[in-house]
Amino acid sequence: MVIALVGAVGAIIAALANPLGIGETEVFGWLQWTGVIGGIVVALLGVAIASEWVPMGRRTDVATGSQNTTIVEDSRTERRAP
Repeated sequence: MVIALVGAVGAIIAALANPLGIGETEVFGWLQWTGVIGGIVVALLGVAIASEWVPMGRRTDVATGSQNTTIVEDSRTERRAP
């Protein structure tokens, strides 16, 4: 959800650049359009990830391993004492 908030804030800042005094001209310029569109894309991507519409890899605990982990031990060699 953090990604969605970052995108939304970015789009809002880009849209309000002129009233905030950080815009270059009095008109809505191409940099503002790029910021608004980019912010909306990032916000939508964040919503898609948060809603699990986009499958993301799950983290597994290192101690337990994952389902596809195979541990092979060689019984022909002797284990050395520490």
